[in-house]
Amino acid sequence: MVSSLRFYTVDAFTKALFRGNQAAVIVLDSPDHEKVAQDEELCQTIAAEFNIAETAFAKPLGGTQVQPKYLLRWWTPTYEIPLW
Repeated sequence: MVSSLRFYTVDAFTKALFRGNQAAVIVLDSPDHEKVAQDEELCQTIAAEFNIAETAFAKPLGGTQVQPKYLLRWWTPTYEIPLW
């Protein structure tokens, strides 16, 4: 099990402070985060714990420093939002 996850809270979909939708962002960037990336029940539980509009899980896929690539999964407190 992962002992800790670093997270950020951001104002999404806006350029102004304290506007837009509040979202939690978790970057899954270490080998022990792989279990989180693959465990839908755990992602749902984490999103429910934040209890804000969206919780994003971003897993780096490589790319370049200028254009990094991520796998992104987006959760509400009750379900995953399909992004495709």
